[in-house]
Amino acid sequence: MTLGPAIAVLPLQEKLKGRVGDIFTVYGRVPLFYYILHIYLLHFMAVMASHLFRDHAAITRFDHPGYSLPVVYAFWLVTAAGLYFPCRWFMRIKMSHRNWWLSYL
Repeated sequence: MTLGPAIAVLPLQEKLKGRVGDIFTVYGRVPLFYYILHIYLLHFMAVMASHLFRDHAAITRFDHPGYSLPVVYAFWLVTAAGLYFPCRWFMRIKMSHRNWWLSYL
């Protein structure tokens, strides 16, 4: 369900101009950097949510029912928005420095 619509919308996103296109460009130029950061950020958010709801073992138990879909979408939105500025910062570093190892991030 997620890959099909994403692949269908991809050609439209490549043609975006203006502010929205710039936002997608930032994430597209630093995909591995975003991927690594989002794993740690989501884990941190899950631990904090677990502590807020006083269910400290929820992260390690397999029988935990998990979060509802609106909560998962809220986590996704906060993560994507929260990582925009670090990704933009790193994109500018990649563009201004030509170190070989930066091309992998």
